[in-house]
Amino acid sequence: EPSSSIAKAAKLASVAESPYMTGEKFYVQAGAFGIKQNADKMAQQLLSYGQTRILPSAGQKGTLYRVQLGPFENREEASAVVSS
Repeated sequence: EPSSSIAKAAKLASVAESPYMTGEKFYVQAGAFGIKQNADKMAQQLLSYGQTRILPSAGQKGTLYRVQLGPFENREEASAVVSS
């Protein structure tokens, strides 16, 4: 079971439409890390909530690794994960 800080991060996460998939798929952004190992650890801890993915994105200060849960078919399904 995820630690309370991980669960809190997931609950505070926003629900956003994914620009990386065709159609309307939704993801819960659970965290973002500058160190990939930290993103890997969070993604592993969140597996009890469902499928996870890590999206690297280049920024001015280096790569940011975004941890997301999903995909979900609609905003309601994604929101249910946040409120659980």
